[in-house]
Amino acid sequence: MLSRIILRIILFSLVLGCNAQEPKKETTTTETTAQPIDVKPENFAKTEVIKKIDCIADASQSYALYLPKEYSPETKKGAIFFFDPHGDGALPLEKYKSLAESLNFIFVGSNNSKNGNDWPTTQNVCDALFSDCQKRLNIDAQQIYVVGFSGGAKVACYALSQFGFVSGALAQSAMLPIQTNNIQSKKSIVGMAGTSDMNYTDVVNGMDALSENIFTKRTLLFHGKHEWCSVNDMETGLQSLMLMSKNIENKNILVSFEKNILQKIKTESDLILKVQYLKTANDLLTGKSNVSVFAKQLNEITNSTDYNKQLRIQQTLLTEENSIKNQIGDQISRGDIASIRKTYNEIEPKSKMRTPQSAMYSRVAGYMSLAAYSLSNRNLYTNPAEAARWVSLYKHVDKTNTEAWYFGAIVNMQQNNEANAVADMLKAIGLGFNDVQRFAKEPALASLNNNPSVSAAWKK
Repeated sequence: MLSRIILRIILFSLVLGCNAQEPKKETTTTETTAQPIDVKPENFAKTEVIKKIDCIADASQSYALYLPKEYSPETKKGAIFFFDPHGDGALPLEKYKSLAESLNFIFVGSNNSKNGNDWPTTQNVCDALFSDCQKRLNIDAQQIYVVGFSGGAKVACYALSQFGFVSGALAQSAMLPIQTNNIQSKKSIVGMAGTSDMNYTDVVNGMDALSENIFTKRTLLFHGKHEWCSVNDMETGLQSLMLMSKNIENKNILVSFEKNILQKIKTESDLILKVQYLKTANDLLTGKSNVSVFAKQLNEITNSTDYNKQLRIQQTLLTEENSIKNQIGDQISRGDIASIRKTYNEIEPKSKMRTPQSAMYSRVAGYMSLAAYSLSNRNLYTNPAEAARWVSLYKHVDKTNTEAWYFGAIVNMQQNNEANAVADMLKAIGLGFNDVQRFAKEPALASLNNNPSVSAAWKK
C-alpha cells in the first residue's frame, strides 16, 4: 500500500503540473494587486494570431496575441491569458480565436510557461507577461482571467492565488491546491475535465476541496480526453466563469450562454452531465432569466430511477478505477513492465467500446501513459538503460504521443543506435512534434541535426 501511495505522489508531482513541487506557503507576502501603469497601447494587427511578441523588459519572455476586430488602443477590453503545458502560446489562440470575437476579449498565450518550470520561474513568467501586456495593450483591469490546460491549469491556479487583479481562472485537466492565505477578495474558478481524461478524478476532487467562502466555483465535465477541449465546451466554461464574476455585465455573453446551455441540455444523453448543465443554467441565470423550466427538469431527473442507477454505476466504476490503478501501481513499483503491458492490452480494447465503462478504461490507459512518461523522464539522463525500458512501454501504451517517440530517439542515440533514433525522431515529427529549439539543444541528438531525413521532415 505504501509503495502505491508513494508512486501516486511521484506521478502527481512530476507530471500533472508544470512543476516538481507545490509552491511554498508564504505568510508574509500579499497577492499582487493592480497598480497604476503607464499604458502606451501599441497598434498590433487585429483578427490574426501573432505568434511571438517579445517582452520589452526581457526579450527571453514572449507571448502570442489575438486582438478581436473591435479592439481599439483607445478603448479598454477584458483579457484572457492562456497557459499551454508545452509553452505553445499560439495553440489555444488558434483554436479559440472565434471566442475572442464573440466575447470581445483580448486573447494572450504565454510562450514561456511550460511543464518542467519551477515555481520561481513560473512567477517570473507571469510577472513579465502581465506587466508587458498591461503596458502595451489597453486592458480592463477588472476583467482579467487566466485559462490553462494540464500543467498550464496549475499555472492558472497559481496566478489566481498570487495576482489580485486576476478575477477568475479556468483550470482544465489538472488542479493545484490553491493557497488562500494571500487572497484578499472572493475569486471565481471553473474546473473542467473530459470523462475520458486521466485527470478526471483529480479535477473533481480538487474542486470539491476548494472553500466556498473564498471561491465561487463550478465543475464542468464534458465528453473528451486529455487535450484542449472543444470550442463549444471552452465557450461554456468561459461564459460560466464570466457570469460567476461580479465585475462583468455583458448582455451578449448572457444571451449567448443561455442559448449555448439550452442546446447542451437538449442534446445531452448522459443524465449526470445533463443534470450538471441544468444546475449551471439554474444557478447562473437566476435573477437574469426565467429558470423555472430548469428547476422542473432538475427535479424530474434527479428523482428518476435511471439517473440514480447511473449514479450508482458511476460510483462502482470509480471504485474499480481506483482498484486497477492500485494494481498498476504495484506492477510499476516492481518494475514489472511485462505485466503492465499485459494489463494495457486487456483494457485498451475496452476503452474503444461504446459502453459506460469505456471512459473509465480510457482514464486508466491515460494513467499508464502518465506513469510511463514519468519514469522515462526520471531516468532519461541518470539511468539510460532503465529509461529505455520505460520508453519502450511508453511507446506501447501511447502510440500517438510525440513525447514517447522523441524520448525513443534519445535513448536510441544513448545506445549508439542511430538508425532507430532517426526512425523514432521521424515518427515524432510525423505525429506533430515541432519544438525545433528543444531538438537542437538536446546533446544526445546533436548528430541528427544534419541528418538529411530529419532535416527534410522539419521542412514538411
